[in-house]
Amino acid sequence: MRRANLFSGIKPVMPCMDDKGNIDLAAQIEHVASEYKEFQKAFCLYQTMSTGKHRAHLAEEAVDLMTCVATFLAAACPDLIVDAVQLVNCKNRMRGYFDHNND
Repeated sequence: MRRANLFSGIKPVMPCMDDKGNIDLAAQIEHVASEYKEFQKAFCLYQTMSTGKHRAHLAEEAVDLMTCVATFLAAACPDLIVDAVQLVNCKNRMRGYFDHNND
């Protein structure tokens, strides 16, 4: 598995905006929920028919979801992202979730 910079290509996009041109975090969360549902559907389809086409669709929907979450983070708390990533990575390392061969 290629792990180096696996997520470096994920770029936030324009977040959901209200009628006045302000970032609408509640709408962005709804967008995250919508993308998650699409990801779930793609996963169910892939489990039923594990073809290359369905695998590619699953990957696309996963990246759509990741992009939507990245957009939320960039809009809601851009100054906290680096610290939050380090905190979660530390917690996961302590829980033994990392593959230490690739750490």
